Amino acid sequence: MKIIACYSNKGGVGKTAVAVNLAYAMAAAGKRTLLCDLDPQGASGFYFRVKPSKKLTDEAFFKDVKIFTDAIRDSDYDNLDILPASMNFRDFDIFLSRMRDSRSRLKKALNSVKKDYDVIILDCPPTISTLSENVFKCADAVLVPVIPTTLS
Repeated sequence: MKIIACYSNKGGVGKTAVAVNLAYAMAAAGKRTLLCDLDPQGASGFYFRVKPSKKLTDEAFFKDVKIFTDAIRDSDYDNLDILPASMNFRDFDIFLSRMRDSRSRLKKALNSVKKDYDVIILDCPPTISTLSENVFKCADAVLVPVIPTTLS
């Protein structure tokens, strides 16, 4: 299983568009793909008309494998599943900062589905935080979209 993160600490640069299109392209190429939306705004799930689980809280995401896996939804496309975000994800950093081994919790959560997917695409929120550290630690590759402007 490979993990690819679409990350930037700047908003509005196309992280979600890259994540969604990359996930679709991987699935269309025959790779069993999970698009994991880590941004509490939930735009990746919105693209695919997938509603988040009300049971997937920050604690369940990192500690309860059954709730985590039950929150994964099918999409309308072969080989593409979605783990949609919810507003509960806005407190990930607070929750992670209180956990032991806080920088490796995302990898542990994603390992629970590694046998089911060839690739996991992470749509990341625009922050520099404990969650970002988790993303960097677990990702095999990090794509950083930029818009070619002065402040980018």
